[in-house]
Amino acid sequence: MRFIVILTTFALLYVCQGTLSRSDKKEKKPKKKEKIEKVTEEVTVSPNDQTNVTANVKARGLVQSEVTAADIVKEHSVHSAAIETREFSGPVLAYVTPWNSKGYDIAKKFHKKFTLVSPVWLQVSPKGSSEFVMNGGHDIDRGWVKEVLRGKDNSIVPRVLFDKWSIPDYQKMFSSEANMGKCAKTITSFIKKHGFGGVTIEIWSQMPAMIQSDAIHFLIDLASMLHQAKKIIVLVVPPLQISSDANSPSFTREHFDQLKDSIDYFSLMTYDYHSQSRMAGPISPISWVEQSVTTLSPYPNTKERGQLLLGLNFYGIKFGEKSGAQPVIGHEFIYILKHDKPQVTWQPKESEHAFIFRDHKIDENAYLFYPSLLSLQERIKLASTLGTGISIWEIGQGLDYFYDLL
Repeated sequence: MRFIVILTTFALLYVCQGTLSRSDKKEKKPKKKEKIEKVTEEVTVSPNDQTNVTANVKARGLVQSEVTAADIVKEHSVHSAAIETREFSGPVLAYVTPWNSKGYDIAKKFHKKFTLVSPVWLQVSPKGSSEFVMNGGHDIDRGWVKEVLRGKDNSIVPRVLFDKWSIPDYQKMFSSEANMGKCAKTITSFIKKHGFGGVTIEIWSQMPAMIQSDAIHFLIDLASMLHQAKKIIVLVVPPLQISSDANSPSFTREHFDQLKDSIDYFSLMTYDYHSQSRMAGPISPISWVEQSVTTLSPYPNTKERGQLLLGLNFYGIKFGEKSGAQPVIGHEFIYILKHDKPQVTWQPKESEHAFIFRDHKIDENAYLFYPSLLSLQERIKLASTLGTGISIWEIGQGLDYFYDLL
């Protein structure tokens, strides 16, 4: 009953902004965020944080609905020693961001678990009337790339964001084949120069719907140029809209049909459900995740299903009665478990765990949704059943024992 009362109270909260998704609100101050994270991790590390065990989380009986805050605190940093064994057979794309530096270490340590690694480094920008420039090259860490690519069993596909483009900027590029060709060549030449396996393109969510048809033309041309250079292309796309006035761009079956012969993979952002519903609640209800996939690709056991990468969030959202919706990443989550000792409740309909507590830092009642072993396992099983791959936003925000499931 206590949970129902609290949930009803928080359901009245209006979620006014997105979270740790592709909008990258954290991107402006990566160094500050990185510094804060390192300090916090040094404070919260437990004696067995570096301990590996032979058995994975399934064998240890940890993937279950009945779990306590103390259980998670005790076990979260202990993973199987079999870090090169894959549990999931489909493609796995792992995003890595500079402002959560732990992701760099995870990508190296568990490199066999990931088929594609997308560091969030690059932006393409218009320059003058008909030129384009790639930014972010200073973030490229060649030593790290070499370590992740050990054995050539995965590929680096850095994300390229169309950052701070105005509608006139898009219209100017789409106005001529020459301009679209110049932009495509700028991206492709940069990827070839640095020896990457391909690119992850984030453009769809930044554009107004009125120019989506032009974007499809550009993406087909870009994909052709990349394929000629023997590079792959991943396109980031939004999940299913839950209403016609939802605050997110649409990506429909028609769009997918137009692009599926050109795009290698579609990174489907099946999270941040609350930002569409404008209500406090689960991040990624499992029925909505499934519908997001089947709406784009209704026929099972097809090649196109394998092009979809079902999105998993490795971050959580805290809903406070005063503070509203706030993102929560791994070390922050463990801090809450240790200091606020939340009640943990499994929500079977959504297949997520809810954590209900009193936030003593800011003196408010709160609850949060953060991925658990069971919630992740249910979505990985769904991906296997549907025949899709997986994309993870992002590995620097998760807990070490999550990787036993991949």
